[in-house]
Amino acid sequence: MKMKYCQIVIVVISLFTLPNLSNGQVYISKDAEISFYSYTPIEEIKAVNDKGVSVLSFDDSKVEFSVLIKGFHFKNALMQTHFNENYMDSDNYPKAVFKSRSVISEY
Repeated sequence: MKMKYCQIVIVVISLFTLPNLSNGQVYISKDAEISFYSYTPIEEIKAVNDKGVSVLSFDDSKVEFSVLIKGFHFKNALMQTHFNENYMDSDNYPKAVFKSRSVISEY
């Protein structure tokens, strides 16, 4: 099964709406929602994980997200099994991590 369109939705819009903040501030969330969606002619593939961990640090201008792969929930249980066993090999690779530096510009 080939996924034509896959998207990981991470809300970073707050970076643009936060007021000018001083150095040393760190924001941590343990209930960040991460989701993905893919359209195929047979069916839509959609999953959500609301137990992601995110860190936004103004001290060193970094953003980090991590999520347990098995935490993604699908409407179809068989699709979830295929995702974990056949595509993501979540027993060997249990966690996905995104790290970025220098994403917070100074105003």
